[in-house]
Amino acid sequence: MSRRNVSILALCVGFTVLLWLAADVLLIVFAGILFAVFISGGGDWIAARLGLARGFGLLIFCTLFIVGIAVFLAFAGTRFADQVQNLLNSLPRALKSVRGYIDAHDWMRRAFETFDAGDFVPSGREATSAFSTTFGVLGNLVVIVFVGLYGAIDRADM
Repeated sequence: MSRRNVSILALCVGFTVLLWLAADVLLIVFAGILFAVFISGGGDWIAARLGLARGFGLLIFCTLFIVGIAVFLAFAGTRFADQVQNLLNSLPRALKSVRGYIDAHDWMRRAFETFDAGDFVPSGREATSAFSTTFGVLGNLVVIVFVGLYGAIDRADM
């Protein structure tokens, strides 16, 4: 093998290892690029229709996009809160029904007595994991929005 072939092979192996180890980072950057294309397309469309500069079209599109998300969350949030309240209201009846079903069947009562519910109670570790996952998702969202805005604003005109 020549020195050139070894170099190409080393680059391919290095790139493959990079893809393997940093796949989530690359996917986040790709999502940011897709968001940039979305914002750029919408801003360019508005700028072309209204005869404005590209920057103003981006500003109008981003503003409309944020307002649209806020309106959606306002309407969906109330319905979601209503559904959670309905669930909390119906949960005691459902638990009472399950308990009655268990008491009505002897084999289920014996199985339930040997069942250790402590194994399924969340510990502090699961709560910490859920907390870090939530902040991880929010952090990823910030990166996607930043990459998207930067890509939409700073793209080279074609």
